Amino acid sequence: MHVIINARRALIALTLMTPFFASAEVVQVRGTVTVPYSTGLFSAAPDAASSKAAFGAAKLAAWDIYTSRFNDAKMKTYLANRDRFTSNIDEYVKDLTIVDQQTDATSHTLRVAVRANINETAVDAILGSTSIASQQGTGNGSSLVFVFLAREVIKSKSFDARVSKVARIDSSSTTMEKAVDSDDVEGTGSRSSDLKEVTSGGSVERKRAQTVYDVTSPEDVTAAMSDVLSTSGFEIADYDDVVANCGGVDRTIVMKEFGASDDMTMQTRRSMIGASRQCGATLFATGTIDVGVQDTDPVTGNKRVFVSVRGQVWDIRQALPRKVASVGPVQFAGLGPDESVATRNALNLASRNAAKTLVDQLNAKQIH
Repeated sequence: MHVIINARRALIALTLMTPFFASAEVVQVRGTVTVPYSTGLFSAAPDAASSKAAFGAAKLAAWDIYTSRFNDAKMKTYLANRDRFTSNIDEYVKDLTIVDQQTDATSHTLRVAVRANINETAVDAILGSTSIASQQGTGNGSSLVFVFLAREVIKSKSFDARVSKVARIDSSSTTMEKAVDSDDVEGTGSRSSDLKEVTSGGSVERKRAQTVYDVTSPEDVTAAMSDVLSTSGFEIADYDDVVANCGGVDRTIVMKEFGASDDMTMQTRRSMIGASRQCGATLFATGTIDVGVQDTDPVTGNKRVFVSVRGQVWDIRQALPRKVASVGPVQFAGLGPDESVATRNALNLASRNAAKTLVDQLNAKQIH
């Protein structure tokens, strides 16, 4: 009699491995899954049915580990459509390979090391098709204006801690008098003493480092984010066109402010949102991608560049803008034969993933 293996009861130890240099269209999952097995009539080894069931359990386990890294908004959409994926698991879990297989005859368990590729493009396409935004016809989706800038530190000034010390001295004086009497002398004497109490304390003042950035508006960032946003059903408008048709501060002013701070001034933000609203936009987004350190990847030997991305989306249909989506700060890394290529790959990867996260949140709120 064969035992049917339930993948949900299998002992799973899988890890998610996503190559930084890839476009994240294929995600690789590696790890192990341990399942019970049945034996053949004249053999202690797992029978064919158990081996096949273990293979299926490993496939579902790989899928579970992949979906476990979804953000909250994406998970909400996925759970509403879960059966659509698990009933056609072979469409999404590709190239499952048994790397190693070990049998424990004592516990009748089969330990299988697997490697699998997840077709993330297909997953995103299915999830995206369920959103209201994706069901809008051309020209009917929300008009979104966004300004995402790349920044690289060119100067950083740090300050030593400033220490202030304060001492307070309290003193008191005590006088003692004694009468002296004798048969032939009469008089008085006195003795005094001073008591001093010293109380010390102080404070340490630390000043935040001053950082100056070189700010650019790379076309690669704009193209990558526009691709994700427009494919998801949003109508993308260029901010430079907003300035040309409806006013608003020039992009160079925005870049100058982000060069000295992590945010723009209240006046600049009000001007940008007001002009975008006047031009008919309903959503407005800004963000930065900070280019960080560059080193050598220990595995590939290629140059590696880390970047950090953050951004926000506001609903500007009303007089009071409402933040409806945000991302970051989240770090990514890009690989390449030289620093320039590695930086470009990192920016592209960060842009696409930031846009996907924002879309997931907008979809979860049924903003279209």
